[in-house]
Amino acid sequence: HPWVERKSMAYQSFPWRPGDSRSFEKLVGLYLPVLKGRTLLDAGCNTGYFCGWAAFQGASKVKGIDTNPTFIRQAATLFPECSFACMSWDDLGPEKFDVILCISAIHYARDQQELIDLLMARLTHDGVLVLEI
Repeated sequence: HPWVERKSMAYQSFPWRPGDSRSFEKLVGLYLPVLKGRTLLDAGCNTGYFCGWAAFQGASKVKGIDTNPTFIRQAATLFPECSFACMSWDDLGPEKFDVILCISAIHYARDQQELIDLLMARLTHDGVLVLEI
């Protein structure tokens, strides 16, 4: 049954594994800023596709967070050059980032405006928040 196959498919797509989200097409459509030498946080990173891309593009530091420990373990295995943490975005600490991604995740926030404010507060003075809904 097609629904069962789709239900069991991963969310993020990789060249070696299809997923529900066409991750590369999404990446192209986001028009991300130049990442070389910049720091990046992916809030709600899932299995780390966008973190891996940032590292590939030469970001100086890449951190992905998600509340799902299975996703975080998979991301850490796929992209060992990145840092991953199983945590909520409610407690990001004082660290600032040049680029913050919130890709297909804001709908999980209890208070979406509060999340946007929290992420904006974690940006460097010339940082960029990429919010995709």
